[in-house]
Amino acid sequence: MLKSVEYCHQHDIIHRDVKLENYLIRKQGDNASTYAVHVKLTDFGLSCKYDEENPPTQYCGTLCYMAPEILLGREYDYKVDCFALGVSLYELVTDTTPFKSRNKDLCRENIMTKEVVFDSEQFPIWDKTDD
Repeated sequence: MLKSVEYCHQHDIIHRDVKLENYLIRKQGDNASTYAVHVKLTDFGLSCKYDEENPPTQYCGTLCYMAPEILLGREYDYKVDCFALGVSLYELVTDTTPFKSRNKDLCRENIMTKEVVFDSEQFPIWDKTDD
């Protein structure tokens, strides 16, 4: 997942809609010791070519994955994809997004103000990991 975002950024592309639903995963091979997993980032409909002299400011993406810069209507760069990737990785581990809310305004507020923590009561697996 990280490599796909890195590849986009190396080619001056901001994806702007990084989320688990936009990844395709394929297993190649049958032997558990030799198979490979291929991960591909898809859906480039909201992507843009990054121009440092004219950075994007468009409001686009999926709300609970949007970086604060997008919500505020500020100029942004590749970091918005890194933010969305972090939300996606959190979701992969916890089965929920850190800012999820049924209310869009509360979701925006959560993105802007909520501290993200891994709560061992909510996610007991964190008690079993090494620091």
